[in-house]
Amino acid sequence: MAQTVIARSHEAHITYLEQLMERQYYAKMFWARFAGFSTQDDQGVDMPPSTPLNIKKELAALGGDNLKLTMLRNLTEAAIYGDIDAVPQAEAQVVYFVDVYLNQRRKPVGPPPRMQNQRVKRLNLPKMARPQIEDFFAADTEIQIANAFYTKHSRNVSAAQISGGYALTDVPHPNFFTADAGQVAYNATIATYEASLITAIENLTDTDSDYMSMDALESLRTEMLKLKIKQFQNHWIGLLSYEQAQQLRKSADFKQANREARERASTNPIWTGALASVAGFMLFERDLGVFGVDTSGGAGSIVWGATNPHTGTDSNNHKVAIFFGESAMCQAWAEGPFFEEELEDAKNRRIVVGGIIDGFGRPDYEDVTATPTAVTNQSSALLATFSPATWT
Repeated sequence: MAQTVIARSHEAHITYLEQLMERQYYAKMFWARFAGFSTQDDQGVDMPPSTPLNIKKELAALGGDNLKLTMLRNLTEAAIYGDIDAVPQAEAQVVYFVDVYLNQRRKPVGPPPRMQNQRVKRLNLPKMARPQIEDFFAADTEIQIANAFYTKHSRNVSAAQISGGYALTDVPHPNFFTADAGQVAYNATIATYEASLITAIENLTDTDSDYMSMDALESLRTEMLKLKIKQFQNHWIGLLSYEQAQQLRKSADFKQANREARERASTNPIWTGALASVAGFMLFERDLGVFGVDTSGGAGSIVWGATNPHTGTDSNNHKVAIFFGESAMCQAWAEGPFFEEELEDAKNRRIVVGGIIDGFGRPDYEDVTATPTAVTNQSSALLATFSPATWT
């Protein structure tokens, strides 16, 4: 009887820690400020939120390796006037369905080496590991989202099958810009498009015009308007690497624009973590959430960021900032964060595993108004600069 009570008490403790971890993980996640959950109307139709991150949560018990998220295309045709017949003038409300793959991502944690044996029974590993796992997944989620901006899919689903993923093909972003030359012409043949991207990226060199600057932001602002990317809370959001942010802060034009743009009251976004509000962009300086790019392998072998951004150094000189508005990223979320506890050898060996079953996908669509191979993205853009890590 006593053993049953103890077992149930321990199980309740694990359940409590799991619930606490889910709340704390979400609170620590940088992207939580941009997130909204897809809801259903009275007809059971999914309605996307007006936020940059569109989350659809569906229980893992329903199965399947992907979820469909509903997105709506912007209306672009002219209004009609007077009492002319509206029926033949109606613009089709195109509904896109984004297939977002999901897969389990887990983090196992064990005791330190000196506690592997007799003292492991005294170590409350779930309680000790919980805040560390929360921090890990909050950071890892930012990495997964960044990868989806660059390659269309998060790493947990695009990884090779031998690594537990689905080996999905990388698809470069159709709205790709460089600081010196503007937009790279899109081509539906991925290898051809990647070759053009490599040429454009490698043309960025150590000159002022190729750095992150106010000139680059002002030019990109015009392109964001042309692409009809909707702002979120009166701004487009921009994520810069710390090298790009360093270049921008040194710019005299940026310093002047930042002085003139906002008051120094508590409402200024710099007091809530933003770098600045300039040229219609709310800028944030991110470490894990912005990648450099290695083009040395040629088309088909572009490498984004470090192999393991948690510990690895992204030493690429070319950094690619992320800019977005509403409906820029989709998340399929089935379960987690959750705890699993594994015991062996009469509790002499114990680990805990934190996990999430989810996935992220960039919402690109075939343009039904043009050729079938044309791609539309009305929610985000990338800007490449020459931004090496320097001390001065």
